[in-house]
Amino acid sequence: MANETKKRKIKWIVSDVDGTLADTPKDHSLHPRVCEAVQKAMANGVIFSIASGRPYAAVRPYVELLGANGPTICGNGSEIIAENGVFQSVRLPKSFVRQCVDYALAHPTIFLAAGRGKELICLSSGDLARDLQFFAGLGVSEKTARKTIKLYQRDEAEAFCESELSEIVYFESDMDRLRQVRQEWEERITFGQAGYTPHISSSFPNDLEFMPQGVNKGTALLYLAGYLRIAPEEIMALGDNENNLEMLRAAEL
Repeated sequence: MANETKKRKIKWIVSDVDGTLADTPKDHSLHPRVCEAVQKAMANGVIFSIASGRPYAAVRPYVELLGANGPTICGNGSEIIAENGVFQSVRLPKSFVRQCVDYALAHPTIFLAAGRGKELICLSSGDLARDLQFFAGLGVSEKTARKTIKLYQRDEAEAFCESELSEIVYFESDMDRLRQVRQEWEERITFGQAGYTPHISSSFPNDLEFMPQGVNKGTALLYLAGYLRIAPEEIMALGDNENNLEMLRAAEL
């Protein structure tokens, strides 16, 4: 088996960002050795892609820093971004988006973020300092956040609900409260109260993510593998959290 593995040629490396490429607990930066390893792989003909729970706006700096030569999987597989634009995008039903927003409005400590194409849009928690703290947690400076992120105030929730969204993320700093939020949503979905069955996952200890039904990093990886004509046994996937499980199972290295 070991000899068989050695003979396999890796054609495509797909890697998570936070906790895998980037040292999340510190400053989200990439170690020079990581950059060197990625550059060396691409120089040897390997395709390199980032697969993240983040929307493209929060992944783009890593894509550009590494010069990644493959499509980018964003929003846990709900969007695929290629060099020339959005390659594929799967949307959440607006009726479900409205439920998520209504729930966040009823729970003021929840900060809500969402992916919209190449944009990151957010529904303010009502506390600007807390909002900026969230952006800093993603490695986004206040100056960059003000320039690149559309922040809706809570009285603009109706406009937020009309957005075409591919992923919704709740951030909650209280871990016990977040576990309760997840349990409530899982019960809603299980008993049909949500009227929709999203894929639920988590990228960080303090978040809860909703993606379109049947969508995850694994489905996106297999979709792209077919497009690129690369077999699963020629793909190496790297990741460290719940939202990477399907991707790790889909790749065979």
